[in-house]
Amino acid sequence: MATAPKRKATLLDFFGSPAHKKSNKTSVTTEKDKNNNNKSNESDTSAKDTADQSTLTSELTNDPTPTQSSSTSSNLSKSTSEPENSGEKLNKTSEKRSFHKNWLIDYTWLSYNENDNAMTCTLCVKHKKSNALTTGKCNNFKTSTLSRHAESSDHKAAATAKSMTGTLEKSVEKVYDEKEKAVVKALKSISSAIRKSVLESIDRSPFVSILCDESTDIGVKKKLSVYARVVNPETFQAATLYICNKEIDSGTGKGIYDALNNAEEVKGIPREKIMGLGSYGAKVMTGMGQGLTGYITRDNPMMLNYHCIAHRLALVTSQAADEVQFLVDYQRILTGIFYFFKSSAKRTHELNEIQNVLSQPNLKVKEVHEVRWMSVFIAVETVYKILDSLITFFAQDKDAKSKGYAKKMVQYDFIATTYMLMDVLPIVTELCLLFQKADLDVSLVKVSVDTCKKELSHIKNGTQGKSPHLQKLVNEDLKTDKGKVVFKANHIVQGKQNIDSIKVKFIDSILSKLDQRFPENDSNIMYAFAVLSMRPISFCSKEDLETWGNEKLEILIKQYGEKKESKPTEYQPIVTVEPIIIPDETRKEWDQLKPLVLQEGYPRDKMSTLWRLIQQNYKDRFPNLIKLAALALTAPIHTSDCERGFSSQNQVKTSLRNRIGSETVDNLLMIKIQGGKLEEFDFSVPLKLWREKQRKLFSSYRKE
Repeated sequence: MATAPKRKATLLDFFGSPAHKKSNKTSVTTEKDKNNNNKSNESDTSAKDTADQSTLTSELTNDPTPTQSSSTSSNLSKSTSEPENSGEKLNKTSEKRSFHKNWLIDYTWLSYNENDNAMTCTLCVKHKKSNALTTGKCNNFKTSTLSRHAESSDHKAAATAKSMTGTLEKSVEKVYDEKEKAVVKALKSISSAIRKSVLESIDRSPFVSILCDESTDIGVKKKLSVYARVVNPETFQAATLYICNKEIDSGTGKGIYDALNNAEEVKGIPREKIMGLGSYGAKVMTGMGQGLTGYITRDNPMMLNYHCIAHRLALVTSQAADEVQFLVDYQRILTGIFYFFKSSAKRTHELNEIQNVLSQPNLKVKEVHEVRWMSVFIAVETVYKILDSLITFFAQDKDAKSKGYAKKMVQYDFIATTYMLMDVLPIVTELCLLFQKADLDVSLVKVSVDTCKKELSHIKNGTQGKSPHLQKLVNEDLKTDKGKVVFKANHIVQGKQNIDSIKVKFIDSILSKLDQRFPENDSNIMYAFAVLSMRPISFCSKEDLETWGNEKLEILIKQYGEKKESKPTEYQPIVTVEPIIIPDETRKEWDQLKPLVLQEGYPRDKMSTLWRLIQQNYKDRFPNLIKLAALALTAPIHTSDCERGFSSQNQVKTSLRNRIGSETVDNLLMIKIQGGKLEEFDFSVPLKLWREKQRKLFSSYRKE
């Protein structure tokens, strides 16, 4: 058979041959297995190969439609040369991949957004890295993708940064805790150094008195403020020292007694050394049965309770006013005016404007409070100073309450009562201020009370110029205009009350209350102590000098020169205390001392100064009287220091710092009250204590 002539092979034959297709397919498959590319990469490569083949075919055949020719050739090649299962492999490669939720467990830094169907590396995003897993568009859901990312330099750098941040935060927190503890320990060291000095003063003092009072702090916790009254045996300088501020569970006498016994500062004071208890006079303090006084006197029968003279006097004016009905109504008007302005800034501003026009001080009406010292006087004084402005305000204000106050305040009775109280109240207020002095001499108590009574009697009887403020009202501030009484351009309606009668009733009531609260009898030890100041002996004749002060001395001998025995109870046994002084020797010393003081010319204006000189020069000659003088100087005649302590407590523990612990408050109060001036404080002792507690901290500083 004849063979057909052999045709020359062309490029078209080559690209369409099965060998080429096989070679091309093998190449694509190998690339796929090697690089794990997705379907989009394979399509791009196939499209490029097809475009190149179409271009070559067009050039060889001069076909103006290379796309159609290429397509036909490609279809022909696929139909003649691809195996039957090639279609199944292509379909398997093009399957859509999905996110596996278990990856979130395996890769803790991975996050998945279902809405965008994309995964993100939270570490790389947080540390501002730039890669495929920070764009928010990565949907190449393959384990190999995550593995490669975990090994990438970006991710490793982000992971290292996280580890360093966590370590730094822990280090800073640890250092902060250590520094905070160091500050707390420094606070304790300073407080401990001051407390040590206080306890040393208590130990040196021959006798000690305890002062205590209760209050509730801003955190609604019941607090007990405790002070000690001591005297320096060398200088005879008396002082009231802060001891502690303790939280108590019970406000009963037993609860307070237990709190005092549990306080380390009080626990170390021998009970036979505690000779006085100063309190505000409540039954829980003064009761001889279940009161604090009862419990302490069963420990030391020689101990006496002192009702604070400032508390006693503070209630004199308020209780005296309660016995005069018109003054009760007057106080109600003042209270109503206070709340009228307190609830409105607009009214207060309008009142200030009127005060400016009338050239009166910009003052706010004060509240009358029974338990606050001097509150009655302060409220009355404020109304007196701005009375013209108040009447003008209420007269022009359209509010119904204003009209009611206007009718009351333009009455002569109200105005005259205000002036009368300005004559009476300052006398009692001056005495109240004296009784709050920290270094008050016990010898001044009786003298001051007697002076107050005398001045009140003068005003009552109309002697020595009568009442200066009432006289000013009648002679200067009240005018008559066409038959009408005018007070500073405001028309006044004549009142129904007799102001002189009200004044007499009020003063009589005050004098009666003063006699009740400051009795002059044999039981008043405080008045008996005053004889030791020996103030009037310069005015005594030789005969009078021999008997002067003997009666008061006998009161002291009866209290401190006899054996005392307590009454037994279920919890407290009988306690017997020996006399502090020897009666006969004390009387002899007293007879010898009076002429000696005159002869030496010792100053007697202050008891501590007098007895310092006696102690320094005649210590062995007058031992019994020196003991009585020490008892007098340590007598807790008022508890104003406790009240000042509560003011300090409220400055330390405020509404913004209401979670401060009781121990921290106590330490801060010790520093604030007993620390003294900053420039005079010796920090060497607390610094030494602090360094001992902070060895680790200081060793780290030395290493640095």
